[in-house]
Amino acid sequence: MAERSATSGDRYKNFTVLIVDDQETVRDAARILLRGLGFGAILEAANGEAAKEQFTAHVPDLIICDINMAPTNGFAFVKWVRQRNSGGLRTPILFMTSHTEREVVMKAKDVGIDGFLVKPVGAADLSVRVERAMRGYKVDAARPS
Repeated sequence: MAERSATSGDRYKNFTVLIVDDQETVRDAARILLRGLGFGAILEAANGEAAKEQFTAHVPDLIICDINMAPTNGFAFVKWVRQRNSGGLRTPILFMTSHTEREVVMKAKDVGIDGFLVKPVGAADLSVRVERAMRGYKVDAARPS
């Protein structure tokens, strides 16, 4: 279910973000922070399988995804998304994780991650990472949801 931001005139108001994490408290915290950035619609999924359903129903403009989830983990979900990103569309994806080991970072780059958010995520870090990830989108232009 999408939640609409009460903030008007924000640069992300016409954009949809999908939060994928198996911990409800993490999704809640991310949702609050993303509302603060002005995202117009915020979708949530508790794992990669549920995220596939959300993605299929409404392709988001940004995905923020955990790595360790069952039955489908973040790496498998990102591979699935990248296989569907064709025809010039490339959904920005940020991993939100506590894993910062070199092998994890390299594997993330291999599957096409646009950046990392290290848990616990703060507002300033989220803002910077989202801005970087969304550079390919025309953020200031009106975009239908």
